[in-house]
Amino acid sequence: MDTNTNDRIIWHFTLGISINTNNDKNNINNEINFKNAIIEITDELTKYSGGLTYNYSYGTWDSSDTNSIYNNNNCDYNDNAIIERNLNCIISIIIYKEHATKLYDNVKIIIQTINNKYKLGMKYIQAIKTIGTAHHFII
Repeated sequence: MDTNTNDRIIWHFTLGISINTNNDKNNINNEINFKNAIIEITDELTKYSGGLTYNYSYGTWDSSDTNSIYNNNNCDYNDNAIIERNLNCIISIIIYKEHATKLYDNVKIIIQTINNKYKLGMKYIQAIKTIGTAHHFII
């Protein structure tokens, strides 16, 4: 491995679950399980990558959003109908190019194992790979 190179791979993994529009106990448990799963996933991935970043986000889209390009008079939903609500996390990892494939394979195994453990029902994980150049400075 040539560690003198500045070439890096940046992986962005997007994991998410749908959450109900009502605030029932099952919905709250799903959110708690998801957050606990993310903690375990990031702990495991840090062992392989040496470091990562992650960002939680809640997403909601409803038909009453007057700024939405999808809101028009032909909408089949009630005025205040929530069309989608989800909780997701984007995990970003910067790694040497030589380790990118092994990391990707390990991420799949780790996420599958923890998804099954918490019974989250995640099926599709988005993985985006970009090529970057590392720059470092000291402050």
